Amino acid sequence: MKQFDVVIAGGGPVGWACALACARSLTSGSAAPRVALIDREKVVETANNDAPLSLRVYAVSQRSITQLRSWGVTFDDARCATMDRIVVHTSGSDEPALTLSAKDARQSAIGAVMEHEALTASIVSAALSQGVLRIAGHAVSADLVGSARIVSLADGQLLQTKLVIIADGRDSALAPTLGLEAMSRDYERRGVVAHFQVNKPHYGDARQWFLPDDTILALLPLPDVGGAPAVSMVWSVGESRAAALLAMSPDALLQTVAAATHGAAVATAVLHDAVAFPLSLKRMSDPVAERAIVVGDAAHSVHPLAGQGVNLGLEDAQCLADLMSHSQSQSMDPGHALLTGKYRRQRYAPTLGLALTTDALARLYNLGSWSTLKPVADTGMRVLGRLPAFRRMLSSAAA
Repeated sequence: MKQFDVVIAGGGPVGWACALACARSLTSGSAAPRVALIDREKVVETANNDAPLSLRVYAVSQRSITQLRSWGVTFDDARCATMDRIVVHTSGSDEPALTLSAKDARQSAIGAVMEHEALTASIVSAALSQGVLRIAGHAVSADLVGSARIVSLADGQLLQTKLVIIADGRDSALAPTLGLEAMSRDYERRGVVAHFQVNKPHYGDARQWFLPDDTILALLPLPDVGGAPAVSMVWSVGESRAAALLAMSPDALLQTVAAATHGAAVATAVLHDAVAFPLSLKRMSDPVAERAIVVGDAAHSVHPLAGQGVNLGLEDAQCLADLMSHSQSQSMDPGHALLTGKYRRQRYAPTLGLALTTDALARLYNLGSWSTLKPVADTGMRVLGRLPAFRRMLSSAAA
């Protein structure tokens, strides 16, 4: 049986960031790897710059980017687009109700839009260089045996670890085996995603429209495609509307987006067929069990309207880095209850706060639950958006 200090179950950018964080902190003179990651997906390689951008993209905050760079992660600029501003429109006016800028946050940028493959590949490369061992497969159980967890893989492999970190996504199969309870709500909405070429540069603006029909449309900046500016659409709509959008011809979809934005965003070509994914809220009341921590979407998935899902997971990784450094400096078992308890205390409030905020906005603007409050919220957003201190606070949170 192979033995490790930490085993991460699940890949993707959050799982690999957790592995990288732990490996950097748990240094030793031994040549044997102390951190392993179990990943059922094929090892991601840096995408060819000529390859089409994938539909799965993330809005990565500047705080997350800075942290990853400090861990040795380098990004492919050709596969990223800088976000300099967040521009929010409500149904009350064609003029923006709120504009958040990098200048307000006193940052060089709000963040960047990165595709899943490029972001993951960058983190994988840094993690492997730090000695993380990748194990192909997927975990089916993580049983507590004495002072260790025994992680069983589907192919029969057994791994012994002092701490298991579960990062296998929103539909985690492993987390429920630990007896941890999660609250979930299906929003009965779909996020319709497509990439477009547009008729004018986006200038690093991420734009969002809270529309009168209780839908939320976001257009995120992408790197140029074929020498022309491009954006990624995420449109949060009901199930029947999602089906209608997916069934549209490219020209009809372009016209629909232009009409929804009152011509503020005129798309000229569809770069990918649109796809849709279900929107839901999920939150574990406690992401910690004995010698086990659940991170990322496996512990907390939120409505994408704030674009903060992946950043919550990367902040989980930062917390783990701090805990593992403390473990190393104090010669403490990385799975010790004092460390996992500290993780619980540090991550409970931030993840709860974002879950409540996004849920409230989704109910107000996307679910129609409190439609009578919408005009008041629109007015409040426009008034507060004129206050530099308020913009600075929101910009700092976004970045």
